[in-house]
Amino acid sequence: MGNIKRLIIDLWKLLTWDWPVLLLFEVIYKMVFLTVMSLSENGIDFALSKAGIEYLTNQNLFQVLVNPYSLAALVLSFLMVIYFSFLEITAIILYCHMGMKGEKASVYGLLIESAKRAGRLSWPGNLWVVLLLILAMPVTGISVMSGPIGSLRIPGFILEFIRGNTVLSILYGGLIFVLIFLFCRWIFGLHEFVLNRITFRRACQKSAELVNGKKRKSAVSVLCIMLFLWVGASLVYTAVLIGMMIIIRFTGSLGSAFYDFWYHYHDLNRALSFLSAMLKPVILFGTVSVIYYRVQGHKISTKISRRTNGRKILVLIECAAVYIISVFYMEMTMPYGYETPSDRKIQVVAHRAGAKFAPENTMSAIHEAVKSGADIAEIDVQQTKDGELIVMHDTNFKRTAGIKKNVWDVTLKEAQTYDVGSFFGARYRDERIPALEDMVKAADRHINLMIELKSNRHQKHLEEKTVSLIRKYGFEDQCSIASMDYRILQKVKKLDPEIKTVYITSIAYGDMERLEAADMISVEESFVNTQLIARAGLYGKKVFAWTVNKETFMKKMRRIHVDGIVTDNVYFTNYMLEEGEKSYLINELAEKLLRHK
Repeated sequence: MGNIKRLIIDLWKLLTWDWPVLLLFEVIYKMVFLTVMSLSENGIDFALSKAGIEYLTNQNLFQVLVNPYSLAALVLSFLMVIYFSFLEITAIILYCHMGMKGEKASVYGLLIESAKRAGRLSWPGNLWVVLLLILAMPVTGISVMSGPIGSLRIPGFILEFIRGNTVLSILYGGLIFVLIFLFCRWIFGLHEFVLNRITFRRACQKSAELVNGKKRKSAVSVLCIMLFLWVGASLVYTAVLIGMMIIIRFTGSLGSAFYDFWYHYHDLNRALSFLSAMLKPVILFGTVSVIYYRVQGHKISTKISRRTNGRKILVLIECAAVYIISVFYMEMTMPYGYETPSDRKIQVVAHRAGAKFAPENTMSAIHEAVKSGADIAEIDVQQTKDGELIVMHDTNFKRTAGIKKNVWDVTLKEAQTYDVGSFFGARYRDERIPALEDMVKAADRHINLMIELKSNRHQKHLEEKTVSLIRKYGFEDQCSIASMDYRILQKVKKLDPEIKTVYITSIAYGDMERLEAADMISVEESFVNTQLIARAGLYGKKVFAWTVNKETFMKKMRRIHVDGIVTDNVYFTNYMLEEGEKSYLINELAEKLLRHK
């Protein structure tokens, strides 16, 4: 405990020796980074135009990658974002080093020197390590950057596929172990690269030499400090909230105090999100800097003298500038991740008719979806050998029924002899694969259906048979037809323009309104943002996010007010949408202090 205390004291010394310089750099950097992101978007738009397309989805991605001009524009945009992401890290490392050496610091000097040193990323032999670091972040969950690079993660549907395969799960676990091991060995690699002007490869080698035999101690020190600071930040956050409650309680109207608090609570979260975005990389690399110097036997003792009166006045001016720029920054970023006013209800879609509490795509699942209060049940439809429509996700029965046969190789009669419930649990033994007609009958007047038509290249008149069935039961107003193959939606619209359609894609960028055959767009959660929702809304298209199962992403979808959430767990999603951003403990405290009795 004493060692951690000394580490925290050293961290405080190293980060606060000339804090206005560091703070102003962070604010200016965030402004510049907004411009960089805008330029990178222009680069992507240029790439799409050169490929002759107006929007990007997984169906036309290859078209962009095979065009040399489009590929070059994408690569340059990506490298620009990488460079500016590393610029922040470089500046923090240099700031800490200046404090150790007793050098004077200035925002201008820090920007120029950081720009020079971060530029060495383009040296031969450096880029591969940078790419390895970037690719390692979404796998390990260890993020060392802020911005879009730091938020990279593996899409949920890929992780779901990996977890569904034993061999892939073992390989994935092994990859995580190897990457974390390398992360511990290369923990000082960025410091060596920035400070000693050597190649990234050599920097990682020197880092490995420094931590040889001390990997565990270094990693534990970083984790302990981060945990301590997280606890401290949580206590400060709670204290600020209580202080706000007390001020509102005694300065406002008692009858509206509870509602006033929640109104200002969102403003507070916006301010704290901005502050967190600045402090996260500073604290992380400040912590690594402390350990880096201690491993080498250096004592953390900054040599900067006390500030003169003139310097104090300059600090006040700098702080005023920070405040003005911060407000400007928050106003600019508000549309990118904060509450957007809307009276629309977010629809909850039961993925595969409810895959969390019953065998997917079965009659039990559709009954569970109704019971859970889902607005829509999403089901997958394919054709058997005899052209019948069955509700089935995989093209092979191996995973759910243990039968190694493809859907198009068996008849409906044979398919319905398979047990697709036992894999989920003994309670569902002898659960059978339903025909689409059975599912429509069960859903009628109980729940809407999102019928996803799967393109397996063996279908014949799939669209015609589906539309005919929907018309037979007068089900047009209670369903939509979805597909990842846009051509299927085009055929559906020709058959019946009144039937609602949904285009499912894992990537969404550009003029999605050009998808004239799609009334709605269902996008993998990583690509759903306020710009996409706003632009689609202008053209009357709804946006659904799939497959959202984690609390963090549910809160994000609620904040940006997506039109629908596709999820495996309808119960939890409904709870999160009802509670919103409110913490249970904070809500209870506000009830006690602010509710008028």
